[in-house]
Amino acid sequence: MSAPASTAPRAAAPAPAPTRLTVDHQREPLGVAVREPVLAWQVPGTEPATAYEVEVRRLDAASGAPVEPAVWATGRVDVNDPPMSPWVPYAGEPLVSDADYTWRVRVWTAGGAPAVGPDDDAGPGEITGPDAVAPDGAPADSGGTARPGPAAAPSQWAVSAFSTSLLDPADVVSPWVEPAQTPVEPEPPADFETLFIPQDRAPAGERLHPVKLVRQDLDLGHADREAGPGASPASSASAAPITRARLYVSAQGVIDVFIDGVPVGDTVLAPGWTSYHTYTELEVHDVTRLLAGPDGPVGADESRHTLGLRLGDGWFAGRMTVTGESAQYGTLLRGWWQLSVTRADGTRAVYGPDASARSSQAGPIRYSDIMIGERRDDRLAAAVAGWETPGFDDTAWDPVRIIPAAELDPATALEPFRGEPVRRLMELPVARVLTTPAGETVLDFGQVIAGRVRLAAVGPAGWTATIPRAPEGPWRYRFLVTDPSGRESRTGWFPVESARWTPGPARGEAGRLRCRRALGDSIAWLTSSAGTHGVRFAMRLERGEHVVGLGERYDAIDQRGHDVDLRVFEQYKGQWRTPFTYFPVPFAHVVGAAGWGFHVAAAGRTRLAIASDDPDALIVEIDLGRAEPCPEVEAPVWDGSPQEVLAAYTARTGRGEELPEWVFGLWASGNEWNTRDRVMEQVERHEREGIPVSVVVIEAWSDEEGFCIFRDSRYRGDPSRPYSYEHFEFPADGAWPDPAGMVAELHDRGVRVILWQVPLQKDEPGLGAPAAAQRDALLESGHVVRRADGRPYANRGWWFPGALMPDLTTAQGARWWTSWRRYLVADVGVDGFKTDGGEHAWGRDLRFGDGSAGEAGANLYPVAYARAYGDLLRREGRAPVTFSRSGFTGSQAHGAFWAGDEDSTWEAFRAAIRAGLTASACGVVYWGWDIAGFSGDVPEAELYLRAWGASVFMPLMQYHSEFNGHRAPCRDRTPWNVAERRSCPRLVDLARELVAVRQGLRPYLVEQAARALRGGKPLMRALFFETSDPAIWDYETEYLLGDDIVVNPVTEPGRGPWRTYAPAGNWIDPWTGERVDGGAVHERDYPLGEVPVLVRAERWGDLGPVFAGGRSGDPDPGGGSPTGAPVTARP
Repeated sequence: MSAPASTAPRAAAPAPAPTRLTVDHQREPLGVAVREPVLAWQVPGTEPATAYEVEVRRLDAASGAPVEPAVWATGRVDVNDPPMSPWVPYAGEPLVSDADYTWRVRVWTAGGAPAVGPDDDAGPGEITGPDAVAPDGAPADSGGTARPGPAAAPSQWAVSAFSTSLLDPADVVSPWVEPAQTPVEPEPPADFETLFIPQDRAPAGERLHPVKLVRQDLDLGHADREAGPGASPASSASAAPITRARLYVSAQGVIDVFIDGVPVGDTVLAPGWTSYHTYTELEVHDVTRLLAGPDGPVGADESRHTLGLRLGDGWFAGRMTVTGESAQYGTLLRGWWQLSVTRADGTRAVYGPDASARSSQAGPIRYSDIMIGERRDDRLAAAVAGWETPGFDDTAWDPVRIIPAAELDPATALEPFRGEPVRRLMELPVARVLTTPAGETVLDFGQVIAGRVRLAAVGPAGWTATIPRAPEGPWRYRFLVTDPSGRESRTGWFPVESARWTPGPARGEAGRLRCRRALGDSIAWLTSSAGTHGVRFAMRLERGEHVVGLGERYDAIDQRGHDVDLRVFEQYKGQWRTPFTYFPVPFAHVVGAAGWGFHVAAAGRTRLAIASDDPDALIVEIDLGRAEPCPEVEAPVWDGSPQEVLAAYTARTGRGEELPEWVFGLWASGNEWNTRDRVMEQVERHEREGIPVSVVVIEAWSDEEGFCIFRDSRYRGDPSRPYSYEHFEFPADGAWPDPAGMVAELHDRGVRVILWQVPLQKDEPGLGAPAAAQRDALLESGHVVRRADGRPYANRGWWFPGALMPDLTTAQGARWWTSWRRYLVADVGVDGFKTDGGEHAWGRDLRFGDGSAGEAGANLYPVAYARAYGDLLRREGRAPVTFSRSGFTGSQAHGAFWAGDEDSTWEAFRAAIRAGLTASACGVVYWGWDIAGFSGDVPEAELYLRAWGASVFMPLMQYHSEFNGHRAPCRDRTPWNVAERRSCPRLVDLARELVAVRQGLRPYLVEQAARALRGGKPLMRALFFETSDPAIWDYETEYLLGDDIVVNPVTEPGRGPWRTYAPAGNWIDPWTGERVDGGAVHERDYPLGEVPVLVRAERWGDLGPVFAGGRSGDPDPGGGSPTGAPVTARP
């Protein structure tokens, strides 16, 4: 007989316990740097918390027990618009320096506890399991499935901890130490003109200096110094056991720390880069176990230890970038440390450097520079073996200098480190060992890494290993080593696939090539037992034929005589010095007596030898990326004029759509415009100066973690789902207090807004709650670029290394990724996106959702990237305004482009024009560049005005500046900042007058862009589209803007007369009214307010008034003389 059903009311189901507790975005941080850190957690399941309660208690340093009462107890706090991951600023009693705290949180939800999923991990120190007991003695919630109840009970407490750093400058009581050393020799920066030219300078080993070793024996039985709350008042420390020890360290340089020979912590390159003229950061480490626990020396005296410091140049005295000078902050390295020890009886003592510390430069690391590298000579290691342990004889070492406080620059005050330091994360085995033609050994780890190589000596100096010549077919090799004792060790196997070039027909067993100009006896296939890896063939080039196109080419318009490597590549600056660019395209015009063009219809890496190996041949080598059985490779050829060839190419690969008229106005941007106030300040200054701006590009707007939310905003919704604007909170005193209101105000002023993007999602410790949830959602969705073994690809580039990369090559992946950004368009009201960084897919092992792989997928990725954001804008009823720097075949159909990152030099100016003309020859219509370059100090006034004037007559007109750490002097490329920095007050007036011309040209640009998009000639076109006159090849940077304007920018400093070629027809110099005959060369001086331009006489009626507001120019500043008499001459 069954028991009767109970009629008693069922108890309310408890809410699920919070997980992933963080303090200032880190789990159980050891050195919280602020007195009001942000506490955060996540609520498992689908129900957000409707209320929470937080309690924070200080821990007794001697016993580790919580101290009552709590320093902060919120009581129950109801949340009206609950987020899944709340951020709660600490608001209790002031936090104490160098102290430990425990905190706990519980929540209420509307629906009780859900089933616990596999991703609801608790995180360190959090109580959620069935066997855990919260501090109040109640059993912790076990999760599970809760039935609906009348009201949810609170969750069990989830518990975590944190410690504070030195929060008050008065707590820093130890002095700095300066080891004996030779000062670093300052070296000037190398500019890009000389960077790759061999320099007559001493070898690195003679210019750089050894790493400095500092050691000090510690007697913890005596306190060196008393400081801070609870410090021992006696000079002799207590004999009670050590219960807590914190070591604070810093350096002017980079520092490694050891206690009794054991490395302290897992950070590297500590204390990290900072602006040492302003402050220096300190790190904190828990060294309790090293001084008193199982990690210390066995049988050692607990009171006797040795502290070792290893100092390198780092950013303080070493080289900052490839071209950076050394010793930007100082020439002498210094170290700092402070040890805080608490014992079981409650006494506390503080120890620091003293005159007993000794230093040496005799270690095995002979130099260590971030940019040059490190040299180690282990033959010197024996002399300093054990230097960081007790008992080492340092009598031959030099004393250190204790730096008096009066000598310290007040600006270099020590401040606690904030954020996540550089850490050791993993060890990678060598994937393969390569040997270069020069005999150098290259270790390939299978990915780009930020790390160090560990080498083990396996024999005496001069020991070598020789790998035999590869046999046929797939094979593998390994190393077997026998040491002097006879013990044998061996490495793992390294696989190798041996392939060879084999001549063959266009259509055979190796593959099928369709290219009607391929010379039959030139065709060869790269084959192995796995299949065909590539194909090589040649096409005949006649004498006098020119090869133009191939995407953005910075070194020359005519690529004849050049070797070209067509793969998407992040060639940061100096693109004219390498065969790589951000935006390659395997399409080119062959211009000569009989015009033709070709396109390699393959996405893999293609190399061209254009009359460089054979003066009469264009050799094409196509890498298919992976072995295929009998692949089909197509390289179509079209005959006809350049316009006909281009029309055929874009008909096959895509044409863009018209963008709105506002894209032809002035675009303004600066990488340090990182607040609403800074953006509005620049827009209002434009208005006051009478230089109207049409578009503002805001780069520094996001958290730069998920690149999806405004910096310092707080999200109260579910961060595991696409964002909704209504769930954001924007602090009134924050960087972006009202993004939608700002955009609306800019629209009212006639200014459109473009936001910066990068197709990456950071995946690292210490992420903010929204970015962490977004990362988890991305991984769960499966829309990530992967490696061949199925693991998610971690960015191998130097920019945001380790970040995940969304797979935008499928419609589902593109829509998933952009759905998180939909609110920026639909609710904030932005008008487009700067689709930066499309070149981050590095590696032959990558796999993409559309089936592409390796370099083929990497080449196609920027096309998919721009298309994805264009589709988002279309779905929201906006024009697909994207602004990209990388691209490949088909990119011309997706938005606008700029020429990538370049320095402010005349050579970069000339190179950018070439890149614009060659990109336009491949069908790109909307193209521009960063006026006068964006990197380095502001350009000289002459360069800036010449570049500004040239940009008036380009499809897009944009200025931009690189991030410079907000250091003075300002490097913004605004006309007024350049005018002030270069002492050229007339610069703003001249810029205003030139922009007035640009404003008048906007209707003409709309008309001509539409014509180009319908299959006409490019909007910005090289002269070969107009004439076959061989003289045009002497005018490499001259071009037409549309059908009726010839432009020939002055691209050299201090020039007098400048020669402009006039194509067939009748032309007018708009600045002087002089008529110029077609086929003639127009030569005269051009003051800085004028650009060498000719207007077709038939269009003078409507274009002439555009120049009516122009002026005769201004002879000052430097370069350019007053307007001279025009001269017309035959070429």
